[in-house]
Amino acid sequence: MQQTNLQLSGVPVPDTVGGLDFLIGNIQLSQSLLNPDDFGTGYSNFHYLYNLKPDCIKVDRGLMKNALSNDYENLLLKHMIDMAHSVGVNMCIEGIETEEELHKVLEMGSDFIQGFYYSKPLPFNEITDYLKNFKKII
Repeated sequence: MQQTNLQLSGVPVPDTVGGLDFLIGNIQLSQSLLNPDDFGTGYSNFHYLYNLKPDCIKVDRGLMKNALSNDYENLLLKHMIDMAHSVGVNMCIEGIETEEELHKVLEMGSDFIQGFYYSKPLPFNEITDYLKNFKKII
């Protein structure tokens, strides 16, 4: 069975307990995976991690980019990854554009990456052909 990944991106989550419970209940019933996007910015923060119990957290490129050039932010990102793993949540680092960035975030323990290093966004009808010819792993 294929699972659907629901990416929450820039959309406020219901603030009421009933609204949030309703949203999470429907997501669980559909057996979809919940992935808050751009973690650390806007509505995607620790408060919602507590309530949403996501399957995967997607970290914004801005946070990743700063972490690769700043020791303090690098340590923060590493601890965020460790914290997520400690409660059974995967981490996806967004915005990977170079092989150097890829290796650094993989060393930190990121479960998934997303970015132009592999591909720019593709129209739906081009994805199958792209994946058939895909060879770049690391």
